[in-house]
Amino acid sequence: MSKGTKEVHFEEHIVAAMVRHGWQEFNASEVEGVEGVIRSELVTFLKQSQADQWARLVESGSEDQAEDLVMQRTLRKLRDEKAGGAIALLRNTLRVQNASFEMAFPAPSNNLNPELERQHACNRFAVVRQVRCHHSNNETVDLVFFLNGIAIATVELKNSLTGQTVWNAVAQYRARDAKLPLFAKKRVPVHFAVDDCTAQMCTGLRGSSSRFLPFTTGQGVASTDGDYASSYLWEEVWIPASMLELMLHFVHEQTNVELSYDRKRNSIKEDVVKFTVFPRFHQRRVVRNILQSLENDTA
Repeated sequence: MSKGTKEVHFEEHIVAAMVRHGWQEFNASEVEGVEGVIRSELVTFLKQSQADQWARLVESGSEDQAEDLVMQRTLRKLRDEKAGGAIALLRNTLRVQNASFEMAFPAPSNNLNPELERQHACNRFAVVRQVRCHHSNNETVDLVFFLNGIAIATVELKNSLTGQTVWNAVAQYRARDAKLPLFAKKRVPVHFAVDDCTAQMCTGLRGSSSRFLPFTTGQGVASTDGDYASSYLWEEVWIPASMLELMLHFVHEQTNVELSYDRKRNSIKEDVVKFTVFPRFHQRRVVRNILQSLENDTA
């Protein structure tokens, strides 16, 4: 556990643990403006995992031109809410002129295809501290996680030893401008508000009406092996294999029909509401336990 009592010490502790688990720490200056994309990570992933497609793209120009085309196409997809945001980008093929790229590779279900194993190993996981999120000022978000250069989660941290808790982090998110790239609808799949004891999460920031849900283990706030009580996040949920699985298999968009009474028309009104679902800790644990049980029974 971090020896310091300030928020920055809590942040340093978390990032150090994530690096031990396989994340690479990048400097905030390497993030493309406020867009939530690390160009070098995106390009490196594509070159290493799909060299043949990259060669096809470069044939019509140069390396720099190919990188520019990929960035332009990626940002266009991310900026278009109707295109589905980061989740749709990571799960579908990105076509850039005469080349077609997969943006992430899930873990193979078996070891029968060496090429799939190689491509899966090319996935890149980056964590960045104090990422600039506003166009016109120096406002930052504490942590941002990137999969193959694409932002997949943001985190606001608080340390109770400084007198602030998870609810201060929630309030900070609710005060954010939801039109900014990192906080726009569908742009980043999930936002975590975290202190040294517990966590809340939200999949769609809407100012003061942003809905945060508990993201806890259900086992109280006892510390684990001398670590913070909220260490289940960086020791279980945020490890690379887990975040890849969440992004490619668990997170999804749900459509609900909500009923409300229209006083002017004296009738029931139907509103179609779409929102992103990110499984809470216990929900994912149940699914994984069932799958493991099925695998054991068929072995």
